[in-house]
Order: sequence, then C-alpha cells, then structure tokens
Amino acid sequence: RGALVPGVTVFGFVTHPFVSHFGDSWLAQGSIQVQFRKPVYVGEVLSVESTSKEDLGEVNLYVKVYNPDGEVCVVA
Repeated sequence: RGALVPGVTVFGFVTHPFVSHFGDSWLAQGSIQVQFRKPVYVGEVLSVESTSKEDLGEVNLYVKVYNPDGEVCVVA
C-alpha cells in the first residue's frame, strides 16, 4: 500500500457532491457531519456515492466513500 492520504484531501472528495447538489452557497452556509471509518492510501481509486432525501421541506444529502475493496471509508 501507498502512504496515507491526509484527511483534508479525503474531505475534499466528500464535499464535492454537496457543492454540486446545493451550489456554491453551501460553502458559506451549509454544514456537514463526517465520520472517517477507514484509512485511504495513495494510489487507491475511490468510489463516491451520494443520495438525497427530502423531509419536511428540508433536503439532506448523504455521501459514502468506498475503497477498492468496497469498504466504506467515509460517511457524511
């Protein structure tokens, strides 16, 4: 395996779907809760999955990042 990827870099992968879904205003006004569950290593190809759910007029976006073994590395 390669070196560990810094959490802030992985966080960038997680925030991209939020900005794509809600727009640039999310960067100033949005919030996110992130759990880093597994390490990410340099050279790994990650998969990012996002789903949205509306509840009482509020839209929530859920993101999961998977490593090549299909393990969940990050949830938001």
